[in-house]
Amino acid sequence: MFRSARFYRGALQVEDERAGARSLLLALVDEADWRTPERFLLLRVATRLLPVNSEPPTAAQARQLAIDIAERDPGFNVLRIKIHGLPMPPIRAGCANTPRPRTGGTRRQVPATGRRTRHAVRTRAAIRQLEQLISESGSSALKSTLHQAIAQLQAAPNLASRLRIAGDFGLRWRELILQSPQFSPPNRVRLLQASLALEQEVYAVGNQLLEHTGTTSRLTRLHWLRSLGMSLTAAGFLSERQWQALEQRINALEQAKQISAEDYYATLRYVARVSQWAQRSLEFQFSASIEHWSDLTDRAVHFIPDRLRGSPLLAYTRVLDVLLQDAQQHVGVEQTLFDANVSGGLRGLNPGLRRGVLLNAPRPDEAFRSDGIYLLPSTTPELPPVAGILTQGEGSSLSHVQLLARNLAFRMSWSTMPCSPASGRTSVNASCSR
Repeated sequence: MFRSARFYRGALQVEDERAGARSLLLALVDEADWRTPERFLLLRVATRLLPVNSEPPTAAQARQLAIDIAERDPGFNVLRIKIHGLPMPPIRAGCANTPRPRTGGTRRQVPATGRRTRHAVRTRAAIRQLEQLISESGSSALKSTLHQAIAQLQAAPNLASRLRIAGDFGLRWRELILQSPQFSPPNRVRLLQASLALEQEVYAVGNQLLEHTGTTSRLTRLHWLRSLGMSLTAAGFLSERQWQALEQRINALEQAKQISAEDYYATLRYVARVSQWAQRSLEFQFSASIEHWSDLTDRAVHFIPDRLRGSPLLAYTRVLDVLLQDAQQHVGVEQTLFDANVSGGLRGLNPGLRRGVLLNAPRPDEAFRSDGIYLLPSTTPELPPVAGILTQGEGSSLSHVQLLARNLAFRMSWSTMPCSPASGRTSVNASCSR
């Protein structure tokens, strides 16, 4: 028993864990085989998860706390879905104002979720982390690039400029980590930590920008997509080739003096592939490990969805969804729900067709039918392949129903959203399989 327990987290003092984690990272970044584009995502995730950072990934913690609360109090599921999809100020206020569940442990978790969500979306925290890394290093080259990033972030006139600056430096630092011989292993680790700090900054700034998507022009939204795409590449979610293809499509839209509605729609459909690219990158690196760890804990299946939603991809898909809805209206895409025309708010995400039996959620002692199209209050990772699902809750390209649809090879999915947050209209997601 004690021989086995020595491998468990907590068996050692936290100082020993951090020393061991740092030794491991130093050994990895010192190996040329690990400083390759193919392993960059894995190296960066290791830096993020191993206990070498003073601040934990708070966005992931907030989502995990929301899951824990919802398991004890089903009435919290509405806020859980919102926290997983878009941790913006209204959601934070909802966490603070939610009545406390009766379960003792859960009462303490509700305000904790709100605090971690507030921390995850605040800006300017990156500057303090970069200053800390500067104080730890003796490398003039590292200090120079970090000072440049701090100066430009502080001088940025608006959030969009901060988004672009963070994405630009993230790309530069990726190249320095992979190719530059001037940094020692400890400074490569610091540069990886600086890259993670910028990603958190992009996450915070992107979520703040999302509050103004309804009042911005198409060109401004395209600028946002470019900056977010840079950050996704800096995070290792996209390869250089994918980033070049994405940048080329965005350039074509930005520089076109006149473009047909069909070309506009087709280009945005291509740009929408980014979420699938990012998901496949994570699956390639971690699917085997997730399958292995799933035998020990069912929480392992949440790793990839949580990593996607805790990254700049959350803001990217939200901005893109608005543009896609605009493009659909211009090309004359018509939407129907149960043979009734729907004038607005319905978004086709994965075109396709499937027939099935429309059914309510099965009772706990009943099994799902493979030919059933189910009406569910929410989706779970344990849902088996079915003909289709319709769930309550606002949908997006990174909503749980869409990630589940791609995992189960669904060919058709769509969602409806309320026209305004105050409309009170029920939203619906739908996905149908092959």
